Amino acid sequence: MSLRELRLADGQPATVRLAHDATTLAVGESHVSSWDLAGRPYALARARLTWRRALDGGLLCKGLSEGGARVRARVPADQG
Repeated sequence: MSLRELRLADGQPATVRLAHDATTLAVGESHVSSWDLAGRPYALARARLTWRRALDGGLLCKGLSEGGARVRARVPADQG
């Protein structure tokens, strides 16, 4: 595993993690993106929501809404 910490042009801290099974980019405390070895995105986290790619190719959104209610829903293909 390789971990690289850096700072973006706007001053935000960022971390890139290269592992045997995935590549992950974290920007600040609330933005994280992960890709598998073929370069396909499989997870995205922004603030209070997380999107994950399912084995069937579908997309699942889960987390907390602005009002604090629990969110768990499949994302339609045209919005994925």
